[in-house]
Amino acid sequence: MKTTYVNHLFQILVVIIFLNVQTSFSQDKYKDQLNVIFETFITKDFQLLNPIVKHQYKNKTIKEVENFINTIKQQICLFPTPEGYRVIGNETIGFNEKLTVEYQYANKTRLHYFTFNPKGKLIRIQVAPSIAASL
Repeated sequence: MKTTYVNHLFQILVVIIFLNVQTSFSQDKYKDQLNVIFETFITKDFQLLNPIVKHQYKNKTIKEVENFINTIKQQICLFPTPEGYRVIGNETIGFNEKLTVEYQYANKTRLHYFTFNPKGKLIRIQVAPSIAASL
């Protein structure tokens, strides 16, 4: 009985360590992109996003790209200036990776979700449960 308990405890510990390492890896892997998004939240300078979304332009119509950028602008403008952020989770969806990022604001924290393709380009942003933009 004691051996079974120790085995279960060990398995749980391994899973927790794996999840922490995976989240840390994702934060490091997408650090530059997350910093660009964070800086955009602070400055409201949407030109900063070009390097992480511009690749999409050749595969989409101009209207689709404009709608994506405009939706991002509308979403980001809903929020005050954030004070910090940290990645608290990640999920692999097909070949893409969705990061759960906790943004700290003056009075509270909010979860935002950013999905990147294998090239590290932003393909989806969701800053509230009912508000998302995808390209």
